[in-house]
Amino acid sequence: RLEVLLVEARRLRPRKSRPGADSLDACMAGKDPSQELSTLLTDTELNVVVNFRILSGGEPLIFKGSQVQTSPSIHGTDSPDWSRLDTLQAAGGWAFRSAIFVPDRMPDMLLDLAICHKGIAKEYTLGSIQLPVTKGSFLTDPRQPFRNLWLPLTTLEVDGSRRINPSGEVHIMTLWIPASHDAEPQGKATAHAHFLALTRPPLAARFLRDPIFDVAVPPSGYNPNLAKAGGAWPRTFGE
Repeated sequence: RLEVLLVEARRLRPRKSRPGADSLDACMAGKDPSQELSTLLTDTELNVVVNFRILSGGEPLIFKGSQVQTSPSIHGTDSPDWSRLDTLQAAGGWAFRSAIFVPDRMPDMLLDLAICHKGIAKEYTLGSIQLPVTKGSFLTDPRQPFRNLWLPLTTLEVDGSRRINPSGEVHIMTLWIPASHDAEPQGKATAHAHFLALTRPPLAARFLRDPIFDVAVPPSGYNPNLAKAGGAWPRTFGE
């Protein structure tokens, strides 16, 4: 099965910068106000939810009796962070888990995420992404079961192509657990647990190793773009 952990999204852009302005102009131009009512009732602040689907052969698969799994909503921000919700902090975000499947039998499987604004009267998509799940073992590689991904949001065009949005990205983590993988340690059976297991040792070390310059650096106050001046590292914000 595949676990997808929704951590956060950033710099989401609503469809209109001044909700209702276009509807008012339309009414003044003679359009029937009743046709613009749903637009006028649209919430002026973002209320963000994320819809998860697994597609195979272009068709959504049913999981837990539904083709779509929806995250909790976060209201009033263009950078929602599910990992900070009181009910989701321990899990590191909102987790979507697929049903058990055999990758070889579904070579064209896709993960589809749609980030949406759920207003009072209607819902519309702010951006979406599609990731290959089994193609090239992108998310189902047993040698690299964990992935930590920042992904730009896209818009689906009429001709079926995808255009990258000028603003907006989503942060997810994925963990692939094969059906025969019974020996997975209980403490690392989630994407969040894998992330903590990877980051805790370096953060607890006295020195970190810069992956580009291959030098040992202190864990705070280090900036590779600044030269070491006067035998001291740049001052931290706390200092």
